[in-house]
Amino acid sequence: MSGSTSTAHRPLNGGRERRREAVMRWLSLSLALSLAMLLGWGGCGGSTSSSRLTMQFMEFNGDGIAQEDNVFQNSAQVDVCQTLCQAADIFTNVVFEEFTQTTVNAVFVNNGKADILLDTYTVEIVDSGIDPITQHISATLTGGRCSNAPDTACASNRDCATLGGTTILGQCLHTESTVGGLLLFGFGIKEEILPGQCPVCDFRTGDCSQGTKVPQAFDVIVTFSGTDTTDKRFTISAGYVADFFDANNCMATTQPG
Repeated sequence: MSGSTSTAHRPLNGGRERRREAVMRWLSLSLALSLAMLLGWGGCGGSTSSSRLTMQFMEFNGDGIAQEDNVFQNSAQVDVCQTLCQAADIFTNVVFEEFTQTTVNAVFVNNGKADILLDTYTVEIVDSGIDPITQHISATLTGGRCSNAPDTACASNRDCATLGGTTILGQCLHTESTVGGLLLFGFGIKEEILPGQCPVCDFRTGDCSQGTKVPQAFDVIVTFSGTDTTDKRFTISAGYVADFFDANNCMATTQPG
């Protein structure tokens, strides 16, 4: 016996309407975050002026991450249900789509002299009814280094003048630090984020009922925090947009014929 599944696919990476909506939501959230920062919003979920000048957030990306969800610079497309791709009977040829948690890379530039140890980040899905989740990590954001003495920390070019007994004037370089594979949305969030049910399958027949999950996009605020070698704490927030829906990621070779 063979089951059947819907032929709906996840939106293509270049889907104009969905991407345009995501970008507009991201711009709106970024504007709100910037306004809050200008008004002096600090502490949890915000960024102090000193933090923004020193620990600079650059972007999110999905470079090198193997997962089923799509993560981009400003937005993500997140599958919330695991689709049954094929079933001959209850014991044989049962094939589900690949179903993963959602992870992302975060890119920073540390404009200070001392390295910053990033120790926590908090993911808040705005107006979702889900409490913010804080994760503990250990990642180093490298501070400035002199071009003429790569092991020497610096804040500005003045710190790099004629080092090592040479007359070569150096530059203070601040390069990007990427923190890879940060968990954004775990299986628990995927289960709770949307009302309704995922498709329910009868393994005796291989048939699946239609799910009742309604796609919805949410603004997301990710707040990063860490301390430098002088124990000064830096906290900064970044806006993101996540589009949650029930995608079909079954490979064509597993679809019942």
